[in-house]
Amino acid sequence: MQIINKTRVFAIAKKEFFHIIHDTRSLIIVFLLPLIQLIMFGYALNTEIKNINLGISDNAKTEQSRALIKSFMGSDLYHVYSISNNSDDIHHAFLQKKVNAVLLISHDMRNLQLIIDGSDPNSASIIKNYISQTLSSGQSIIPIDIRTQLLFNPELKSSYFFVPGLIALILVMISALLTSISITREKENGTLEQLLISPLLPLEFILGKLLPYIFISMTIGFLILICGLLLFDVVFLGSAIAFTILSFVYVCTALSFGLMISTVSQTQMQAMLIALIFTMMPTLMLSGFMLPLESMPWLIRIISWIVPAKYFLKIARGLMIKGNNLTELLEPMLFLLGFTILLLSIAWNKFAKQMKELK
Repeated sequence: MQIINKTRVFAIAKKEFFHIIHDTRSLIIVFLLPLIQLIMFGYALNTEIKNINLGISDNAKTEQSRALIKSFMGSDLYHVYSISNNSDDIHHAFLQKKVNAVLLISHDMRNLQLIIDGSDPNSASIIKNYISQTLSSGQSIIPIDIRTQLLFNPELKSSYFFVPGLIALILVMISALLTSISITREKENGTLEQLLISPLLPLEFILGKLLPYIFISMTIGFLILICGLLLFDVVFLGSAIAFTILSFVYVCTALSFGLMISTVSQTQMQAMLIALIFTMMPTLMLSGFMLPLESMPWLIRIISWIVPAKYFLKIARGLMIKGNNLTELLEPMLFLLGFTILLLSIAWNKFAKQMKELK
């Protein structure tokens, strides 16, 4: 068994690093693109509803009913309008988009009927939750003592949910893109053949290619995290050391995937397209980033087990929002380590075969 020569590994890493820093345009794109993605996705994916047009029909006209109406008027979430309980008037109000929801208060205050515009299911669900929460907080007008406590995100800020997902998406995309073009660039430039006359081992070449991109990807990861905290007021309750360790494992997984793509691609454009397709769509749709996995068919849930972002999402949300420690996040970390070893092994074996074929 041949022993890995650290000098040769660092020589490849040094060569790759100097190539990166001398390519100014690519370097600007590498650091600027994640920030643009963070800002665009962060604001576009905001599911919070600030202004709910609420029509209220007060048929009781008692102190309790007026107190109930004041509880809505005292909140910045609602624009409260008086509306009749006539079904035609309510129907026209919804058609003309004057109201998002209507609350009907019965004469004896025993029944509260809530009617919501369901043309947008997501918005309807959010509006229902907001109004139910406001009703639950009014102890003086509800005969049952209902006390609701929301853990980790009491204000229901969507940024708490999406920012960790954006970190997972951007990191896997950028990391895979960076390394997916590394070996294909050597193929296109004709420099891969020069390696055949050197004593360089395939694993030494793979590790040398990996090292500078680990540094760049980790830097981008922390940059995204800091911008996410500053721009979207997201909390960070966990350990910075734990985040560094677990992000490093995730970055290694993404970089290994990019290297594997690089070994099977013939051109840089082909490698970039494959990297984008197999990182962006699975992360968006099969990781729990945008859609809950629990509501998906069983076959899709099984496929999601091979999506690395699924495990990093548990890590990022656990650390940032819940304050989990390393022990509590051991399972997703082990999955990512397994992916890294598997992908790196495939890339190494594939590249070794290519070197033998060239000889």
